[in-house]
Amino acid sequence: MTTTGFELILPFLQPIQHLILDPEISEIMVNGADSVFIERAGRVEGVQGLTLSPKSLEVAVTNIARPVLGGMWQGGDSCRSWLPDSGDRGAPSSGGHLVNSTSSRSTVGLRLSQGALRVLRERGIFSQSSVSLEHRHFAKCYVVRGLESGGAAGDVGHYVTFAREDGRPAECFRPVETIGVNGPHAVVLAPVLVRIEMLGKASTYELLITQHRPSQFSNGTRPLLEAKILFRGVHGRLELDLSGKDKARAGTVLPAFCSRSGEEVGIPRRFRSAIRAVTAAVHCTGCSHSHYTKLPTKGEEQNTPAESANTLKAAGAD
Repeated sequence: MTTTGFELILPFLQPIQHLILDPEISEIMVNGADSVFIERAGRVEGVQGLTLSPKSLEVAVTNIARPVLGGMWQGGDSCRSWLPDSGDRGAPSSGGHLVNSTSSRSTVGLRLSQGALRVLRERGIFSQSSVSLEHRHFAKCYVVRGLESGGAAGDVGHYVTFAREDGRPAECFRPVETIGVNGPHAVVLAPVLVRIEMLGKASTYELLITQHRPSQFSNGTRPLLEAKILFRGVHGRLELDLSGKDKARAGTVLPAFCSRSGEEVGIPRRFRSAIRAVTAAVHCTGCSHSHYTKLPTKGEEQNTPAESANTLKAAGAD
């Protein structure tokens, strides 16, 4: 007897099984063991009172990836790198675990411990770092979808925003207004997206910049979502109180990062404006607005299908 995909994963996702089977829910976002968001009728909302064990998530990911990736699937650490750390080890010093990784959804952002995720949840900071590959049926092209989100509470902040390949702000497809704060702010769609994620604790910062684009595809097959690390900053420092006495400087300064040997590592110049914005965002207490993505200006239109197709054809060039 053949076992279907749902039969392989549903036993390990029982707390959200009713969400998976709900035809009105178009997307489920699991950002940690008990941080779950859904999209229903175009609106993103958090789901309270659900808990998924890290082991169940790992088994579910394994059962999804093995039949999809076949011989490329390695399991073990490859699976765990998709999930938040189960201990309190914190973020790795630098990593290549994301380079050239492929899937239809990339959930690998800053690797936060369960303790860090618990603090963010208790403080009411609900940032969403995952990106996905979506198909535009009428335009017959693929786009990358992200969600600008996050904010700050006290001396802790976590924020995710998006830029173009040249560092300019990504266009906001649709703003998101929520009842709460420090959650989703804008939906972003583009043929190629650069995700910028920052975690701030007082004067210490963790930073990850990644690029996401569809892989090359042909013969009607669905492309995979390629992801590549552009910059990884660990334990950066900025000796300013941007939520207090130095608030006037928010948006004009950025942290300094060093290598393991203590040498300063420069942030790529084209992304410095975005990093200044996201540095301000992780100090924006009760955030309810976007800090970097922008609405299209009057007279400026989204890419046409032909322009999107040309962008995808050029996806292999840096």
